[in-house]
Formats: sequence, structure tokens, C-alpha cells
Amino acid sequence: MRRLLQNRLLLQLLFTFMAALCVAALSVVLISEAISSAERVVVGETHNTIAAALAELKQQYRYRASFDSSWSSFPEQARDISLRGITQIVLRSYPGVEGGFYANGDFLGYAFPTHDTGQAKTDVPSAERGLIVSINQQSLRAKHFAEQVIRGKTDLLVLAAEPTQDGTVVWAMKRLAGRGAPGTGRRELLLAILVLAALVSIAGTLATGLALARGITQIKRGLSQLEQAFEFQLPERSDELGGISRAINRMASTRRKLEAELRREDRLRALGRLSAGLAHEIRNPLNSIRLTVQLLERRADTQSIRREDLKTVRAEVDRLSVLLNELLDLQRSRQPQPKLQPVLPVVEHCIDLVSGQAEMQDATIHFETPNREVRASFDSQQLTQTVVNLLLNALEASPPGATVFVEVGHENGMARVEVRDEGNGLNAEQREHLFEPFYTTKPNGTGLGLAVSRELMRSQGGDVRLMPSATGARFVVELSST
Repeated sequence: MRRLLQNRLLLQLLFTFMAALCVAALSVVLISEAISSAERVVVGETHNTIAAALAELKQQYRYRASFDSSWSSFPEQARDISLRGITQIVLRSYPGVEGGFYANGDFLGYAFPTHDTGQAKTDVPSAERGLIVSINQQSLRAKHFAEQVIRGKTDLLVLAAEPTQDGTVVWAMKRLAGRGAPGTGRRELLLAILVLAALVSIAGTLATGLALARGITQIKRGLSQLEQAFEFQLPERSDELGGISRAINRMASTRRKLEAELRREDRLRALGRLSAGLAHEIRNPLNSIRLTVQLLERRADTQSIRREDLKTVRAEVDRLSVLLNELLDLQRSRQPQPKLQPVLPVVEHCIDLVSGQAEMQDATIHFETPNREVRASFDSQQLTQTVVNLLLNALEASPPGATVFVEVGHENGMARVEVRDEGNGLNAEQREHLFEPFYTTKPNGTGLGLAVSRELMRSQGGDVRLMPSATGARFVVELSST
């Protein structure tokens, strides 16, 4: 020890050696953290991609199953062919994702439309079959989304599944390059060379360590900015971190393209829902006009035609004219024009509009209000559409001779219009999907009436709710009192 202390050169070499080991160890930690961080980002994006693919597959399956009431009795081969077509169409928008459906222990509709061979792949991968069965059964038992990330020797496998209402499971998976994949070995070799170089020259080690620290800091800063804005591009690097930067930039570019496509599809779907919603609302005034004309035909024989019946027809024609103008002028989406006004006159007008329907069904509409001075802020035309829609639904659900109850009041600072019928009520599944667009239990319904009504009320600070009821269905329209 004394000899070592006396030999300053050896002591300096020892300190240099220790510093080099420390710098090398720090470099190992920093590079591993950078690689792990990039891998977590890629796995996170893959999770989002697979989740979106499963949601779309599940939605398409629900549409397919609800389209044909005999779907559950289809032969397995026919269901497999039909579902494979759905999988091919949906997964074509998700590069590298393969998947399908799992029901009663069998695979249905498997497809891998972006398989790199360019040929259709329809057989479930045998190597991962056990893992796929396991995640499907796990999801089925838990009754919710389940996911596994499995690390292999050369790649990562992200596998997810989600059950549908009828017990069928949709599943998808995607393979990612892992740390043992081609290219990552090169980084490990560079890291080993870096350690050896640190043992020879402290200067080189420090320079390399500082460069790596700056690069990792740059990547971390870039990743933080990517969390805020996915348009950001990491600066191109020529060192071993350049591959990570370029991979992240490619991932961000792919994400931007997918988001742009999704926004375009969302706009088209929104346009379709708007057009269908307006067309649906046209049916109600037409029905009111038809019923009023039928009553006029009856009363013509008895010379008892009332002027109020003609007013009803004229009011509904005016309402049709407004709706058709909106349908023909879609580029100017009509915004609600709420104003503070009494609720009672609008509700009474709605009852007058459906009185012909009630008379035809031998039904009674019982209207009461504890406070006739109830006022709220709302668009009277949109409230008319909403309340008429609820009244017509209540009359359709009521048996002959039944009573539909309508009440106006205040509760929790909100004006309320309640419509309750004496029908058979709604089961659990109907309550769950009641306000979803295109969900309907009527043979000729579009499934848009309640969805459109809720959106109309929410756009002006109100809402439409289904409330618990001992008998029949009970809907409440909430309106802001300010």
C-alpha cells in the first residue's frame, strides 16, 4: 500500500481506471434507460393501436350480430367466413396487427391482412395458439379488456382480448422487435467497445459519456414534447442513438397519418348521423299531419271540423320546412338558440301535436304541473322535437286504454319535463344501449331518436335521462334554469 501511495502515476492510473469504470457503468445505465424508454413508448403505442382495433372489431361484430336475428344459429363455417371479411377490412388499417374472434373454444374469422408475404393468411399461428387461448379465456372470465406483453428471445408479443355481450371474444396481437432483435446486438457491441475504450482512455470515456448523456437528455426532452404535440420531430443523430430517434420519428409520422384518417372518418360519420337524424325527425311531423288528416276525414262526415286541427297541420308543415332547410344546408350546422322562457306553453303544444295519435290508440295523456311558472333557458324548436319524440315513444310502448303521464317541475336548480308510460318497461340490455346511435328495438326504427334528442338538449346545457320506474319507462328532460 505504501509503495502504491508513493507511486503517483500508479495512483493516477488507479483513479483513472475507477473513473472509467464509473463512467462506463453510468453509460450502461443511461443507454439502457434510453432503450427501455423508447421500447415503452413503442409498446404503449402498440397498446393504443390494438385497443382501437379491438374496439372497431367489437363494434362491427355488434352491427353484424344485430343485423340478422338468426346470427347465433348460423353454421360455424358461415360465421367464420362472414367474420373473416370483417377482420380483413378492419385490420387492413392497422399494419402488423392480426386477430379475429373466439367463441365456444373455437377460432373464427382470423385474418392478417398486412402479412409481409403479401398473401392472405387465414391460419391462427400455432406457436402462439396457447397464449391466444389463454388471453381469450382470461378476458372472458374477467368480462373486460385483458392484455399481455410477452418477451421472446428476439421480439415482443403484445396480445389483447375483449369480450362482447354474447360471450364471443375479439382478440388481436402484434409482434415488435425486442432487445434481442437484429440491430440491438449492434448497440450492445458498441456499448462493449465503449466500456473497453473507457478502460484505456479516461478522456475518450468522458467524451463518449458526455455525448451519450446529451443524446439521452435530447431524446427524453423530445419524448416529453411528443407527449404534448405529436407533430414534433426529434433531431436526426448520427450516433448509436440515431436509430432510436429515427424510429420514434417514424412512429410519430405513422401516428399522425392514422389520426388524420380517423378524423376524416369521424367527420364522415358525424355528417351521416346528422343527415340521418334530421331525416328521422321529419317523420314525426309527417305522422302528426297524417293522423290529423285522418281525423278531419272522420269529422267531415259530422261537420265537426275544428280550426285547431288546421292550425296543427300548418304548424307541422312549417316545422317540416325548417327541418328540410337544415337538411339541404348541411354546411351551416344549426346551433341552438336558447333563451329564458316559460316551459309550459311548449309542452302543451307538444301534447296537442300528439293528441291525434293518442286518440287513435284510445290512450290518455295526463298532464300536471305543481308550478305553472316554470321557466328555463332553451331552444323551443329543439325542445319540441325532443318532447314530441318522447311522447310518441311512450304512446307506442303503451297498451290500448293506457295513460301517458307528463309533468313539469323544478329539481336541484334544473327545470324538468317528465314523460312516463304504462308499457312493459326496458330490460337491462335496452337500458345500457338506449342512447347509442342506431340502436333500436323497433322493426322500422333508425335508432336515432333518443340519441338525437339527448344531443339536442346537451348542446344547450340540458340532458335527457332514463330514470328508475316501478312500471313502464320514465324519461326526464332537464333544462338549465339560467
